[in-house]
Amino acid sequence: MKLLIKKEFFLGWKWYNYLFFIFPVMILIPNYPLFTGMIYVFFFVTTLFPAFLSNNDYKFMSGLPIRRKDIVFSKYFDVLLGQSGTLILASIMILIKVFAIKETDIPLMDPNFAFVGMTLIEYAVFNLIFMPTYFSDLKLSKSILLSLLGFFISIGILELLVQVVPPLKTVLDTLDVVYIGWRIGVLVGGMVIYAGGSFLAFRLACKKFFRYNM
Repeated sequence: MKLLIKKEFFLGWKWYNYLFFIFPVMILIPNYPLFTGMIYVFFFVTTLFPAFLSNNDYKFMSGLPIRRKDIVFSKYFDVLLGQSGTLILASIMILIKVFAIKETDIPLMDPNFAFVGMTLIEYAVFNLIFMPTYFSDLKLSKSILLSLLGFFISIGILELLVQVVPPLKTVLDTLDVVYIGWRIGVLVGGMVIYAGGSFLAFRLACKKFFRYNM
């Protein structure tokens, strides 16, 4: 497995794939919604995964003495790394925005734990749609379209709930320390959903790929 992941970095990733980790810096733009710094990770997927197909990577890997689920995981690792890297950098930008720039009142969600938890839920939705859909037939256009649609719908639902439900807005869309327990709860809930959803996405993708005729 280590060799497969190493292959991804040396043969799959190009220099421009790393550039997408710059986009969380957009969080520092004054009066800019936070979620805009989190969505560009999916351009990473749309530039990396087409290269796998054009290079006949799956056919090459299928001829090696490795399990199909190892092939799925090596590709899924790229997605998880892109998401986790984006989220870590975004969290650093949020800390800078709150404690250095001291900008806390912005459109939609304020920079806090709840926003990070909600982003994890939205990433889980993307993974649950993208992975099984993609590995059912290795067609990128359909899987990307459906997964991005699900991702943006989940953003809209979660943001809308926080903005229109007064109790949620009071405890989540704020930096008031009185309600910090609620925001940490959303963060922990998001971590659990992301971990569980990502594992389920992997299992479903493996089942789909087992049935795919290379």
